[in-house]
Amino acid sequence: MTKFVKCEKLEGLKLMLAPKKLLANFQLTHKSYGVMMLALIVICGVLYLSQVNSLATKGYKVKDLENKVSHLESVNKKLQVEVTEMRSMANIEQRLVQLNMVPVGHVEYIKANSGPVAVNR
Repeated sequence: MTKFVKCEKLEGLKLMLAPKKLLANFQLTHKSYGVMMLALIVICGVLYLSQVNSLATKGYKVKDLENKVSHLESVNKKLQVEVTEMRSMANIEQRLVQLNMVPVGHVEYIKANSGPVAVNR
């Protein structure tokens, strides 16, 4: 039975030492450096292209919004001119004639006493 335990212990030690031995013998060659550098360059290129694409898309959106702002500013100026024309005295007098309104002749003001104004019925 002791022989079995000793063999088991030796197998366990071999398994524990195996990964360290593999790592010690693992060496990067020029080919593996080249593959790693190529992968790094491809990843950086993809990230760069995605950033450039995103920036270009945002630029088009900004330009579109600037065009909308300039259009709305011109519409606002036209509406302000129209409001000014509608408020002009000549336009008001013209509309008074069209609506058949007449000027007020005599204005009579009523003076209220300091007492109540409503009538109790």
